[in-house]
Amino acid sequence: MEKRNLYVIVAVVLIAGLALSFYGNYTGNSTLGTDKGKCLDSDDGNDKFIKGTASYENRNYKLTDYCYTRSGYGDKNRVKEYFCFGGEIDADEHICENNCKDGACIK
Repeated sequence: MEKRNLYVIVAVVLIAGLALSFYGNYTGNSTLGTDKGKCLDSDDGNDKFIKGTASYENRNYKLTDYCYTRSGYGDKNRVKEYFCFGGEIDADEHICENNCKDGACIK
């Protein structure tokens, strides 16, 4: 009887893991052995003058550049710039000397 209970527990754990894997693949957020693919950046890098979106080829995960003001730091407009570095999405913060509009610094 104890072996049967052990088999049932193992089966439940395997089924739950498999279900989570399929759910993660469906939502694009799986971390169970799926390849996220190549890092992509629509503005081809760390360019504060072009709005872009960084993403992964095999995931439904996107980060788009955006403007904001950082209080207490001279209240300058800034842009949060997402880009690919070493195959991963990275980010920088840039001060926009001539203001920021729609996710990019104005030249």
